[in-house]
Amino acid sequence: MSDNFTPPPADPQDSSTEPGGADWLGEMPEPAPDRGNALPEILVSPGCLPETATQAESALLRANAPIFQRGGALVRPATFTVRASGGRETQAIGLLQLTVTAMIDRMARAAIWQRPSKSKKEDPIIDPPGEVARIILSRAGEWRFLNLAGVITAPCLRRDGSLLVEPGYD
Repeated sequence: MSDNFTPPPADPQDSSTEPGGADWLGEMPEPAPDRGNALPEILVSPGCLPETATQAESALLRANAPIFQRGGALVRPATFTVRASGGRETQAIGLLQLTVTAMIDRMARAAIWQRPSKSKKEDPIIDPPGEVARIILSRAGEWRFLNLAGVITAPCLRRDGSLLVEPGYD
């Protein structure tokens, strides 16, 4: 990356103003999930936090959420506007560490969250619990997310001499 790359500071308490673009490679975030689609359902029952966190991680993996592990943290790619020569601005790719709020957002996109109904009718839909997000983030060394060594923005040669030109995880 360029020497001009400086990620904006992030408030560790709240990422609702998280910098760096909204989604993978600068795309806009998906709309709220259509509750009629094939998202997995996660039932949030008291006393089951570890199991619920494991279900949430599985849902994130199935959804191909752009979450990776790097250096003992969970990160996501993001685009930044940086200064270039001649007073120009350009786009650069970097990594942002996932905060609790960002993890809750990703969990909400990856599954339908419900709590058990007291009336035995349909289980009401809820937002993903923050405690589940904190548990996932705390499981360094146990994650099943792909490891990420770095981010490149130009073609490069692999060790075997082949050219890497396709976007995505390599």
